[in-house]
Amino acid sequence: KPCTTVTRARYVKWRFTYTTMGTNTATIAARRKLKLRPLILAIDPGASGTGWAILAEETARVIKCGTLYGDKNDSWEEKCEAILWNLDWIYNEGKIARSYVESPVFMRGYGGYTTASTGDLVKLSMLCGAIYYKLREFGPTFLLEPSKWKGQLPKKVCNERVLKIVEQQNPYETIKLSNHALDAIGIGLWALGKF
Repeated sequence: KPCTTVTRARYVKWRFTYTTMGTNTATIAARRKLKLRPLILAIDPGASGTGWAILAEETARVIKCGTLYGDKNDSWEEKCEAILWNLDWIYNEGKIARSYVESPVFMRGYGGYTTASTGDLVKLSMLCGAIYYKLREFGPTFLLEPSKWKGQLPKKVCNERVLKIVEQQNPYETIKLSNHALDAIGIGLWALGKF
C-alpha cells in the first residue's frame, strides 16, 4: 500500500500523509477514470490532526485519504495556516463537486461527551470556519455536526464500520488509517448515503 509523506518547504515541521487506495493496474486505471467524474471532499478538523478523504460521487469509492499532523511547538495560527495551505493541493486532486466539513459541538446534554477544553473548542471552531470559508471559494460546502452523520454510535463502532467498507473496496490491501482519516471517510460515505 503506497503511503507518501510530502514535506513542504514552508512548513518543514508539518507532515502531510496520504494513502491512495488500490495498487494493482486495473484499480489504478479505474481510479484515473473516477477522477474525471464528480468527487466529494470530506474533512474532519482536529487540534492534533485534520483528516480528509476524497470519494467518487457515483460509486462511493475512496480515492484518496489522509491526515495533516502538526508540530506541537507550532502556534495555533501556524497550524491553521499550514492546513489551509495544503487544502489547495487536496482540492486540486480531482473534480470536486462538493465538500463536507465536520463542525465541533460546544455543549452536550447529560450523558454526552466532551473531549476538549473550552479554549480548544474555540480554536477548533475557528479552524472549521476558516476551512469552510476556504472551500466555499471552490464550490458548495456543507457544515455538519458529528451526531448528524454518525448518530449516537461510539467512535470505536463508527471506525470499525468505516474500516470494513474500505476493506471491502480494497480486498487485497492492508489498510491502516488514523482516526481522523476514518472520520473523514465516514462523513463522505454519509454524504453519499452509504453509512
